[in-house]
Amino acid sequence: MWYRLAPGLGAVRKCRGGATAIEYALIAAGIAMAVVTTVFLLGGDVLGLYQNVESGLSSNG
Repeated sequence: MWYRLAPGLGAVRKCRGGATAIEYALIAAGIAMAVVTTVFLLGGDVLGLYQNVESGLSSNG
């Protein structure tokens, strides 16, 4: 019975679709982590910028 399954096992080893999908998932996770870190680090500066713009617009009224 094993001799019937043996030729199919070579095809399983040659299939690289799962490995490629995992590689792309790791790349996407790295990009997402970079975006979240950037937003976290620059969030206060951007908030201050918008508050300055808002106060400038409301004072000119």
